[in-house]
Amino acid sequence: MNQFSVAPFDAPVVPVPSRGERGVSLGLSASNSAELIQQVERGFSFKTLHTLESRSGLPGAALAGLVGIPERTLARRRSKGKFTPEESERCCGWERCSSRQWNCLREITRPLCVG
Repeated sequence: MNQFSVAPFDAPVVPVPSRGERGVSLGLSASNSAELIQQVERGFSFKTLHTLESRSGLPGAALAGLVGIPERTLARRRSKGKFTPEESERCCGWERCSSRQWNCLREITRPLCVG
């Protein structure tokens, strides 16, 4: 490594969803926007949080806080096994935004990691 090289960025690989793959990082199987909307309207399963947790590297409680779900509400959702449609929509928005951010950061740092 020379003085200008930087060690490889060790961020989780979070794919940017294409139009036909929205919700992939959440573990959803929607093949188009209409299916994703239906899943949001039904409310995501609580296991969606576990999937996002493993793919993002962030703890579930932190993710819940980022999408505006307080601890006590999170405990109720855990026992119920399901999020409300509003909470599901916020999870979906966060997933899409964070996927784009990670991939943008990876593209910016890629030239620095080649050495």
